[in-house]
Amino acid sequence: VSTQSTGTMGTTSAQVEVFFGTYTANLENTAGEISKGIYRIVLDSNSGQIVSPLRLVAEDQDPSFLALDPTNKFLFSANEFKSGDGSITSFEIQTDGSLKKIGSQTTKGPYPCFISVDDKNALVTNYGGSVCIVPYDSKTGALSPTSCFIKHEGCSHVSPRQETPHPHSVNLSPSNNFAIVLDLGQDKITIYKYDSEKGTIALSSTVSTPPGAGPRHFDLHPNKKWAYSMTELTSTICFYEFNDVEGTLIEQQLYHTLPEDYKGENIGADIHIHPSGKFVYTSNRGHDSINNFHINSTGHLTFHSRVQAGGVHPRNFSLDPSGQWLLVANRDTDNVVVFKVDQQNGALTRTSELTVPKPTCVRFRPSPTPTS
Repeated sequence: VSTQSTGTMGTTSAQVEVFFGTYTANLENTAGEISKGIYRIVLDSNSGQIVSPLRLVAEDQDPSFLALDPTNKFLFSANEFKSGDGSITSFEIQTDGSLKKIGSQTTKGPYPCFISVDDKNALVTNYGGSVCIVPYDSKTGALSPTSCFIKHEGCSHVSPRQETPHPHSVNLSPSNNFAIVLDLGQDKITIYKYDSEKGTIALSSTVSTPPGAGPRHFDLHPNKKWAYSMTELTSTICFYEFNDVEGTLIEQQLYHTLPEDYKGENIGADIHIHPSGKFVYTSNRGHDSINNFHINSTGHLTFHSRVQAGGVHPRNFSLDPSGQWLLVANRDTDNVVVFKVDQQNGALTRTSELTVPKPTCVRFRPSPTPTS
């Protein structure tokens, strides 16, 4: 019998909700169940067991990326429609884990693929070539029309992937004064000065990546001065020193994430730093694997280990808040694989898996912030 208390989520203190974003449209070269929207499980962070089975909690069209507000009471989805401009949708998370739709707003560009949220705005990258800001009411979760829209211009070396701009992610700096946008098509990281009150961004500086690299995703170290990006086209990690006062990134080193003898096709995908700050993980699609690199006292990386993702096309993965479990979304095999994280060396051991139709995003929900 559990002696742990039950919180406001209807889960015990050792349990955490996990939401899954998906593609609801038919995809080429894939089979299996067609997704209907956003799904949820409850994971026991002590044992890694799924204590509440998978269920559909909101019907939503192509919710390919999910984000939470700072209080963990509202969930936002990027609706990556296959044609026309995409949208962002907000939901209120109910005590039973179901999602109550609040409303949607256009992102004014095609293929929204990433969202970052503070207490006033949702910042969205449209893979079709733009960045927008959608304000929301922090009390109700209601979205307002776009307050800022910036279209990227320019291209890079690799055809056809870099013939036009493709902003793929946006991260807010720890100070909340800068928005960092990675553009796969431009081979650039653009750092914008961010004004949360006005809901606007303005160009601060840019950093060029190696030609043809295709920067995709980005994560900041807990010490707030190191940053790491994953490139899609060359499957490399770029390590930067970050200055949150000036809003600058200075490249330090590049690291390859594929085995030297691997000759097959591959595109890099996701990157996340362990809560301890000791390890950084990346995923590769094609080789279909998860890498574990150790971070030393100067921020540089040393390769430690690699495991197969347990499926095809690991587009996204996430670590639970305790850092004990890593969940991988394998889009093309309709499964999410659970790995146990060795707290000493970061090594991953596969423990279980579950069927999720076309999973594209894993979002852990910590306990909601109590209302004052």
